[in-house]
Parts: sequence; C-alpha cells; structure tokens
Amino acid sequence: MHEAWMRQPTSLLPPSTTVTVVSLCGAALSAAARASVSVRVVLPRPLLKIAFAQLAAAIRAAPPRLSDTTNATELAVRLTLGNYEPVFAFQTTLDQMSSVLAFNDTIELSPGFLSWVGQLGVCNDVLPPQLNFFSGEATQIRTMAGAVRDDVAGRLLGDCVWAMPPVGRRSDATPSTHGAFGGYCVNVHDVCDAGRRAFATNALLDGGLAELHFRCANASMPIAVLSCSQSASFTTIAGDEVSLRRAVLSIMDVLSTWDASVDRFVMLFNIGNYHWISASISFSSRSVVLYDSGRSNSSAKAFILSRLLLFARQAELRRRAVVLNAVVEDIKWRTDEEINRPTQQDGYNCGLFAFSFLWCSVHGVDFASLPVVGDHLRLSLLHFVLQSGRSRQAQLALRKHAVG
Repeated sequence: MHEAWMRQPTSLLPPSTTVTVVSLCGAALSAAARASVSVRVVLPRPLLKIAFAQLAAAIRAAPPRLSDTTNATELAVRLTLGNYEPVFAFQTTLDQMSSVLAFNDTIELSPGFLSWVGQLGVCNDVLPPQLNFFSGEATQIRTMAGAVRDDVAGRLLGDCVWAMPPVGRRSDATPSTHGAFGGYCVNVHDVCDAGRRAFATNALLDGGLAELHFRCANASMPIAVLSCSQSASFTTIAGDEVSLRRAVLSIMDVLSTWDASVDRFVMLFNIGNYHWISASISFSSRSVVLYDSGRSNSSAKAFILSRLLLFARQAELRRRAVVLNAVVEDIKWRTDEEINRPTQQDGYNCGLFAFSFLWCSVHGVDFASLPVVGDHLRLSLLHFVLQSGRSRQAQLALRKHAVG
C-alpha cells in the first residue's frame, strides 16, 4: 500500500468518447489484436459499463461459430474520440480497465486516509483505557495512529486484514461460536475507506461487532451481538421497510443463531444510509433501549422501536417454549428510554458512537462519563480490527503447525 500511496491515478478517456461494437476478421482482426496488447487508455466507469453491456448483447445476438475457422470473426469495442485513430478493445481489455479503475479508487482514497491518520499522528491526547477496544490500556493517540498507518502500509491492496472462518448451517442443538459472523472479512480497501472523515461502512462495524461477540461469550449473563445485516433483515433493506411477515421470519432466523437462554441482544441500525444508532433488548431489565448520538429522524426511530418490540416478543415466546423455569406471563417491555449522551460533535462518526455505546454497556462502563472524540473512536476501532486480525492469523498458523 505504501507504493500505492505514492502513485497518481491513471487518466481516463473523456465522457465524449464514442463506444461501438464491431465485428472484425482477417487482417483487421489481427492488427486490432496486436494493438490491443499495448492499449493504455481507460474508459470512465459509466462508459465502461456501457461497453460491457453492448459487447455482451452483441455476443448473445451473434450467430453460432462454424467449425471452419479460416474466416473467423470476433467482436470488439471500437473507441473513438474526435479525430484520433480509433482504438479496439476486446473482453480482456475491458477486464483490465476494470482493474485499473479499482486501483484508481484505492489511490484516490489514500490522500484522505493519509491526511486523517497523519493529523492524529501528531495528537498528544490519550485514549481512555475503556475506549481502547483492543488492549484496554490508556494509549496516546499518536502512538495508535502510527501503528495503524504502518500496519496498512506493509500490506497489499487485496490483503484481508481480519476474517472469521466460514461455518455451515447450524442446528438449535449446536450453537455456532461465530454467531452470525462466520465468513465475514475486512480488507485493506475497507480500512482505507474507514480511515477518513466519512460515514462508517458495514465492513468495519461488523468486524468490531464480531470481536465484541467473542468477548460476550465470557459475560456472566449470555449476550447476543447481531450483525448489521441481521438487524437490517427485520427493519429496512436498501432503504425499503421490510414487510411484517418477512420481519417475523427474519427474526426467527436471527434468534436461531443463539441459544434460547440469551438474556440480552445488542445491535446497530442504519437510518437512511446516513446515520447509525444502537439498541439493546434485555430480559433481566425487561427493557428496550435506543442510543442515538445525533437525535436523528424520530419517525424512523419509531419504526425501528416497533420492530425491536416485535423482536423482543418473539424472543420471549421462544424462551418460554424452550427454557425451563422461564417466566410464564407476558413481559411488559419498557420502551420509554432513549439515550443521547454523549452527543457526537461531528457529522460523520455516528457509527463509531453507536458501536462504542454497545461496547461500554456490555462492559458495564458509563459511556457518557468518558471524554469522547469521534475520530479517536474511529482510530480505536481500526486498530482493534487490525490487531485482532493479526492475532487470529497467528492463532490459525499455530494450530496448522500443531496439526502437521
């Protein structure tokens, strides 16, 4: 990644470039094939999408090839710009353009990541031990920022920095130790994407939630941590509200991930693809609690609260049917509590506040009593995921070595 940070993005052809699918044969095909090897032009993403679509449509419409290949023809995309000589691109050329665009994306992310982590690298503030998700020790922000930067600089673009092994479908009798996170991963692109002043994405948050899930395994009262996709499955998907029937089915599927004796469920919710809040359902306190660091849309939260109550009642029914000595009468769930402290002072770290609230509540820490800076929470979560990923890789290597 250090080499990528030193690079400039590859220039793209202008939007005025004309894309046309043509059929080539004979000398024209040979000349175009030889020239395509040295093609150094790249289409912008919208035009590349059009080129792929037109080429695929032409291939489907083309008559089947005859066994006699003496007059073989092949489809290509002709790129024309003004008075310049046209350039011919084949399927492999378009694939290479896709790779260049992906690399461009990473290069363009780099300045934001380097600027953000560089500013934290000269910060003398100390992160409270309760908010150091990895070690639980008070740590200088500049030290943690340097560790994150150095860790990413030594990796390749496609490297996975954190992963949970995939697991098969479990039965109710054999709960998975991975919860809902089997097969999840975080890569270098996710880290660069998260390491800047922007909204947090599911990848980083799910990595943190998965590690929180493992720490909850040692809690005195069983706690279940939902993945972002699980909490979305019974509320909203791609901005659309999930139907009541589908929500019930999704809730039952989510509940099957854990043993029926779980006392508490914690989760994150995304509102409108721009704001994160968190929630907790507790059997011991018979309460449903929402935390919102930014006092977001009240109607959206009212809908989420209604689905949390639905979740609580389904969990209650399951618990009553499975757990011996479970409470027989209906639970009167308390839903009047919404927590807004601490309040975020920026417009983009809501996801980090929401995650940190869950972390503190699970560990019995009063989040509101701590000095909180949104970017410090983001840095701590990045460091947490990177270091946890290295720790898991080391453990896996040891197990493989022991086996053989």
